[in-house]
Amino acid sequence: MIFAVRFHDKPDQLALRNSLLQAHLDWLALHGDTILIAGSLREVPDEGAVGGLWIVRAADRAEVEALVQTDPF
Repeated sequence: MIFAVRFHDKPDQLALRNSLLQAHLDWLALHGDTILIAGSLREVPDEGAVGGLWIVRAADRAEVEALVQTDPF
C-alpha cells in the first residue's frame, strides 16, 4: 500500500531540526526502498521548514507508524 505521511513541527523547533538534519538525511537514505519521496514543508519559500511530507510504501499503517518512530527527527 502507499501512504502519505504529513508532519507538523512544534513551534520554535527549527534549531532542533537543523541539528538533526544530517542524521535524518542519512536515515532517509537507509530507508529509500520504503520512503519513496520525502521533503520539508514551508509556509514561505526560503524560510525554515514547518513540517514534512513522505510518500511511503508499506504493508499497513502499523508498519508506517513503526518506521516513523525510528526517524531521528
